[in-house]
Amino acid sequence: MDGWLILWKHHSGRGSGGGGEGFWKQQRRRWDVSLGYRYPRVFSGKWWTVGSNNPTVPIVPSHVHSINDSVTAEEAADKYTFAIRQLVKTRTVSVSDISDCPKFDLILLGMGHDGHVASLFPNHAVLDEKDEWVTFITDSPEPPLERITFTLPVINSASNVAIVVKGERKAEAVHLAIDNIGHDSPSLPAGLVQLTKGKLVWFLDKPAASKLDGLQFSE
Repeated sequence: MDGWLILWKHHSGRGSGGGGEGFWKQQRRRWDVSLGYRYPRVFSGKWWTVGSNNPTVPIVPSHVHSINDSVTAEEAADKYTFAIRQLVKTRTVSVSDISDCPKFDLILLGMGHDGHVASLFPNHAVLDEKDEWVTFITDSPEPPLERITFTLPVINSASNVAIVVKGERKAEAVHLAIDNIGHDSPSLPAGLVQLTKGKLVWFLDKPAASKLDGLQFSE
């Protein structure tokens, strides 16, 4: 693969209650992405699939940009921002013609049962961040407490965003985010993913999609 790849683990972080330094360091070596029944993983710079002993896509190690786990969350966010700015400066990553944010080819997100994406949680002040590309939180409502995350302007500046969701537990959040049921409904972070000039695609299994309005499944 010749192109540059920015690999992002949206809940990389450290903190108490399931986080901790061991968690942070483990996630530096591993990114999990759920797509139906296949789980691509990154180990030592190669994509793997469950049940396979052979890497399916080789990735040049220098193309992987991970979070610095030896500093504070604030410093890690600053260093990651600097790394991305260098990629923009060298035109490895382009810039949105609408905002000054980097324009990634693809951002792949999951969604929590509360409707959070990346580490952007409902009713959290981080949702209002407009100036930073990468930011941090130290009060996550679920472990790990400390997290590093792309901000909404960066996500919404991408050329393509895919949100992958599975499971009945997340069906209500999928319904609220996609069906746009009115101003009285809670503003879920997943529903705030609205690309300024790009394509958003949801990948849902049947349980996750079960509460969508007017949806019919064919056998």
